[in-house]
Amino acid sequence: MKSKPHITLIECLRLRRFGDRDGFNMLELAIVIIIIAILVGIAVPVLLCTRKKADKVTAEYNLEIAGDCHNRIWVCLADNKAFPDGIEAYKDCDPPDPLKDTGAYESNGWVPVDAQYLSNLETKINWVDLSVTEVSEPVAYAGDGNLKLATEEHGFRILGVWKGGQQLMGGEEILEDWSIIPGKIGAVEDQYYWDGRWQDNTDNAYVTFITLERNGTAHYMTFKQGSVAGSGTFDWDDGAGYPGNEDDPVDDPVDDPVDDPVDDPVDDPVDDPVDDPVDDPVDPVDPVDPVEDPIIVTDIEISADDIDIRPVTLNLSSNGTFNVSFALPEGYTASDIDMDSAWCSGAYCIDVKQAGNKVILKFERQDLLNVQVGDEVEIFIGGSFYDGNKFSGSDTIRVIDEGN
Repeated sequence: MKSKPHITLIECLRLRRFGDRDGFNMLELAIVIIIIAILVGIAVPVLLCTRKKADKVTAEYNLEIAGDCHNRIWVCLADNKAFPDGIEAYKDCDPPDPLKDTGAYESNGWVPVDAQYLSNLETKINWVDLSVTEVSEPVAYAGDGNLKLATEEHGFRILGVWKGGQQLMGGEEILEDWSIIPGKIGAVEDQYYWDGRWQDNTDNAYVTFITLERNGTAHYMTFKQGSVAGSGTFDWDDGAGYPGNEDDPVDDPVDDPVDDPVDDPVDDPVDDPVDDPVDDPVDPVDPVDPVEDPIIVTDIEISADDIDIRPVTLNLSSNGTFNVSFALPEGYTASDIDMDSAWCSGAYCIDVKQAGNKVILKFERQDLLNVQVGDEVEIFIGGSFYDGNKFSGSDTIRVIDEGN
């Protein structure tokens, strides 16, 4: 029995409508082309908009990652209390072993927190080593501390790309190849922008992180000795951009609100309360009471006897989690702890639970920073309660690395 030949739907319609006539006429082709053009006209803007949003989200997320990395690194630097010259700075006197063979460590006895350093601690991130060229007479305004470029001669340069402690890219060919930066995190440690000009970061008290969208929008965050000194966005402008617009009246808006309330409204309230309600100036004494409320305990020290770290032996090569528990201070519960603020030797808390009068904080082992191998290694913990009070403490534990 012979099987019937198979034909496509289009062939079927063509045979039914046009018999044996081959192909489509011009009108049918025009209709198909118009439909395709309409679909393309709808799809392309949607795809471009989606890509733009995704690009922005990626840049913002990478900047958040940079901030988290900074916080963990600064906690470890502060815990070690080994700042050179006694100045709190982004200098590590006990860096990872690969960095101890660098010229910076051999010359100074410490290494700066730059792209190479960061790539040894956060090995899954691509770090871009950014530098800022010098200029003799900067002219831009930055009274608010925002990151800006002083003149057109003052611009960014790419010195290298690092990942996992290895330099992936370098050389003159990448100095101004801005297509490298999107999707990565840039680090500037040689200079910082303040008071209207770029200044040499001689004490390494500053570090700046930058991420870049493909459309040229740059996101930045500058830290000074562990705290955010400035953040925002600016137009990259082929490496010579700065946030804001110099044509905007930067000085005027600041002066206007100051002039108005100082000259006019201040005089009126002074005349009224002085002449009539003599008792009114006494009333402001009452609000003094709330000021006393926050001054309860600024730092609650957790005793080592109250801290329990499990497992009792930490393996740095493991990708699992570990728990830190301690007795809650009187009047507090686990829900009173700000989980985002809790840390343990550089690792940030991922879960908080309560068991009786104790709180259990969970951390990822791979997030630990600068933890040495030994039988009695001191592990630090800290964090804040939602009422603003802080807690901190330390305990010793055995640390191994089965890879060594």
